[in-house]
Amino acid sequence: MKKLIWGLLIFGVMMQLPTLGQSDWQVKAFAGVSDAAFLGATLIGGPSVNVDRFQEYGVRLSWQGNSKWGMETGFTYSKATLLVETLWIPTGNPPPRPGSFTTIAPTPFEYISVPLLATYELVSFLSLQAGPLLGFQQSEYSSWMEQSGVGYLVGVNLQHYFDRLGVFLQPNFKQHAAIGFNQSNTRLTEFGLQLGVAYKLSSKRVN
Repeated sequence: MKKLIWGLLIFGVMMQLPTLGQSDWQVKAFAGVSDAAFLGATLIGGPSVNVDRFQEYGVRLSWQGNSKWGMETGFTYSKATLLVETLWIPTGNPPPRPGSFTTIAPTPFEYISVPLLATYELVSFLSLQAGPLLGFQQSEYSSWMEQSGVGYLVGVNLQHYFDRLGVFLQPNFKQHAAIGFNQSNTRLTEFGLQLGVAYKLSSKRVN
């Protein structure tokens, strides 16, 4: 999957280089929510983590030439609450009655990512997008959950324009730190939905 994403991105860049000067440029702003989870190996006997209220906000700059290929990049800020669940087994001498307790500690999570996406227009209102995400975890936690690194995004873009002003909806799948900067065994994985507005800086193409 990662080789396919990188190949699509490189091909999209090559297709666009001759026509960047003739491109339509758009500025986008969006908000989104995701069903997110940490997937992968966890520490034996270590805490389990659930992701609650995952939200993201971002801006994008996109361009598309005379072909159906385009590019998109920008900046995304994400935040969530991690519910860290720890099993505590009492010990002592003499040992207490058999039993265990589960404690849940809400922990804030913040993340910044920069996408570099290739896009392909299927029809005037529908396009595909895919490419790598460069991500940086802003909140500190145990190293086995560190999510800074290079991930990827695959999604679709549904859009409608009223002259230069438009609205868009982007369902997507993201996995962060597929190539991690640290030795983390977990990957933050999202099924997300972004809703936003866009403005065409040029209007050579008619949707």
